[in-house]
Amino acid sequence: MIRICGMLVLLLVVAAGIGYYRGWFHAESRDINGKRTLDMTVDKDKFDKDKDTARQKVEDLAHK
Repeated sequence: MIRICGMLVLLLVVAAGIGYYRGWFHAESRDINGKRTLDMTVDKDKFDKDKDTARQKVEDLAHK
């Protein structure tokens, strides 16, 4: 059971890293009135574009 949980956490970390690298996520930290805030932005359009591109490449490979 611990191995499964460990693999899920590792998979989540890898997916988050790839997403950050590909520009799907953006994190920004700011100081407002002495309080630190963290803003997280998700670029759904970028994610959808990359997903469609990957799907097209897989379909092209399947037809070869």
